[in-house]
Amino acid sequence: ATLQHTHRINDVLFYIHQDLSRPLPAKLLANRAAFSEQHFHRIFKLVVGDFAAVALSPLIKNGLTIFCSPLEIVID
Repeated sequence: ATLQHTHRINDVLFYIHQDLSRPLPAKLLANRAAFSEQHFHRIFKLVVGDFAAVALSPLIKNGLTIFCSPLEIVID
């Protein structure tokens, strides 16, 4: 991952932690990082690692599906 990718993912992580009670669909987070949903999935796992992606998934509605399977995109 490039430094720019890392900055974008850090921005998403900060956004997630600002209000844990709101819904956080993958599309919203991908838009926040200026990535497609598929690219966001790949870059997020690359930056935070597989374990952290799964550990963070309870913070994101339907996050486990989003982070564990690149072919299954959850649409709210």
